[in-house]
Amino acid sequence: MGISATGLFSRQQKGLAKMAKANEYPERIAVLQHLIKAISCICGDLEDDLGLAQATFSQHLKALKTACLTQGTVEGTNVCNCIR
Repeated sequence: MGISATGLFSRQQKGLAKMAKANEYPERIAVLQHLIKAISCICGDLEDDLGLAQATFSQHLKALKTACLTQGTVEGTNVCNCIR
């Protein structure tokens, strides 16, 4: 039986691995690039700007948020997305 790798790696190493996994799709890289170019938070239909379906965009954005690469706030009926 193998040894658990949980205690073998630092918090930083685990965080970097999480970020790398979040960036495995070109759609997610495009989302990050779009947010970086905007300099500020983008509210509204970001998925339309990138040509992604709303469900697809939401899935990718969730993965980026989970990896702590982006953050979002709800303002009325819009979600504002930013680079974290």
